[in-house]
Amino acid sequence: MQATIGILDQHFSQAQALDSFAHTNTLLRLPDARADELFHFWTLDSTVILGMQDLKLPHLQSALQALSAAQYPYFVRNAGGLAVISDAQILNCSWFLKNTGTMSIDQAYLQFTQLMQDALAPFGKPIEHFEVTHSYCPGKFDLSINGKICGSRAAADTKGNCDYVIPQCLRKSTGTRGIIARLLSRR
Repeated sequence: MQATIGILDQHFSQAQALDSFAHTNTLLRLPDARADELFHFWTLDSTVILGMQDLKLPHLQSALQALSAAQYPYFVRNAGGLAVISDAQILNCSWFLKNTGTMSIDQAYLQFTQLMQDALAPFGKPIEHFEVTHSYCPGKFDLSINGKICGSRAAADTKGNCDYVIPQCLRKSTGTRGIIARLLSRR
């Protein structure tokens, strides 16, 4: 039997911010209701998506007050890691695989990295994977173009499923997002 590949493309407004992760969580938990592989592309208007690790920041409340004062909405996702600053120019890609037990999360990340490298090669955008040590959220699974982080791995594995979320920065400078990330890390 040939494997099926599905594609879902969505945009979420700030009012629908929580829906972006509700959809991801639903897709993750319903492997029998979707294709063998599913690429979920989604964008979200300007929003700070905090990770569980951000809740441990020593001055979190003052950082959140600064975000509110700047009229920048935020929410906490139900996964580890640090903040991700989203806007409509950022294309998030969740790759859902049915976990057959033959591939580790690291192996799946490397396979996804190869997919991204192949997809962007015609545009002259070579993607490398290594730790971008000067980023807000360094980790050995960073993706970069010209030494600047353009995405990283966030993985979830539940009962026969894997989800790999690789936020890709497209068409927009990361300057504003970098300023917000520094604001969070220094508060």
